[in-house]
Amino acid sequence: MPGLERMFVDYDLQLLRSIGSVMGLLLSSGNPRDAAEELAEGMFDPDTLEMAFDGLEDDALQALSLLMSQQSRLLASAFDRRFGELRPLGSATREREQPWTKPANIAEALYYRGLIGRAFFPNAEGVPQEFVYIPDEVTYYLEQIELPPPPSTNERRPAPNPTAFISASSAIVDDATTLLAYLQ
Repeated sequence: MPGLERMFVDYDLQLLRSIGSVMGLLLSSGNPRDAAEELAEGMFDPDTLEMAFDGLEDDALQALSLLMSQQSRLLASAFDRRFGELRPLGSATREREQPWTKPANIAEALYYRGLIGRAFFPNAEGVPQEFVYIPDEVTYYLEQIELPPPPSTNERRPAPNPTAFISASSAIVDDATTLLAYLQ
């Protein structure tokens, strides 16, 4: 899985500073790329990661346990159904609402602590799909501590991809052209 720095490179400066404040880190950089590197280095410290886990509910720890049992990644759709979706908040709304202080669900609690990320990876068939994942540094830390057992996964398997496709025809375009020509 990607590391913390790779995950943070895609975040805006305000979000990086928010995650840093939750971790007790004050980012001095004004450039998002440098701030991502600074935050990743700060979070690599075991004491900082321990602070990230302070105050997490058992459900959040079970979510991490489930991700660990699935090689540190899970389809985003399955994760969202089970633990909630991230609200699409812009920078100004994020600053106003401060979702890291009162997360709406487990996914937000983990996301605003920098413990999970979202990215596209190829699935078993080689087709890119969105996954929720645990960065490498956090995975290494989680291997050192005892997590609760993962919740049971009684989810249905996704339907197989269709084997035959029916291409759309242009009959409606032909009919519309004929109608317009007649009306003119």
